[in-house]
Amino acid sequence: MRPTPLVRFVATLAAFSAVLAFAPLARAQTDIRTPLGARTTLVIDELSGFRASTVGGVNYAGPIGISFQNVSENVPAANPTASAGSVTAHYTNVWFAPSADYFVIDHLSIGGLIEVTSTSSSLSTTVFNRTTSVSQPTVTSLTILPRVGWMFAISDRFGIWPRGGLGYAAHTTSSFDPTAATGTTDTLSGFVVDLDVGFLYRINQSFFLSGRPEVTFVPGSHTETTGNTSTSLGATVFQFAMVGGVGIMLDL
Repeated sequence: MRPTPLVRFVATLAAFSAVLAFAPLARAQTDIRTPLGARTTLVIDELSGFRASTVGGVNYAGPIGISFQNVSENVPAANPTASAGSVTAHYTNVWFAPSADYFVIDHLSIGGLIEVTSTSSSLSTTVFNRTTSVSQPTVTSLTILPRVGWMFAISDRFGIWPRGGLGYAAHTTSSFDPTAATGTTDTLSGFVVDLDVGFLYRINQSFFLSGRPEVTFVPGSHTETTGNTSTSLGATVFQFAMVGGVGIMLDL
């Protein structure tokens, strides 16, 4: 039995719709000229993204940035039901953190991260409408992390990229004692062992989305300085983080 005109029309429309649906996908496949992890590929990750860690909370992640933070609390008065004033700590962080990897052969990458962070801070104290401000010396943090990785290319668009690094870090923070209006700097320094496993989705030849769990272990020392007094102790930091963002691949 021959199909009715309505059936032929529906079949033709379905076929035409299928062509329209798969044509963009076919064209999209042609914008990938090299496989993931191909030799001479330069990868710059974290052009823009986020980092959620057990130590630092959720923060913006990128090669360059600036952040501001204010922490305020009331100053107790002699009368427990009244407040004599307030203190506010101001923090400004500026960082430069380029990160890149180069595939020397297919699948094998060699790269690293260099991060420099500068933190300036001040303490403003307001008592009975009179405000005084004390500045804390600017502190600098440094991380140098060489690393190697191996790209498991599931397809030209999807890949799994584990990396491991061994380097050095000196991370310094500053804080204030509101009651004494004194500043303290804390420095954690030592070797850094860093492992991450990136899951990549390639948008086109150049840009990709990534997400990765990251584990960082720092066996080092902790130095606390208040005024002219310094105290050093052994310290160990273990951090788990989730990192996501946008990166770029350049075929050199």
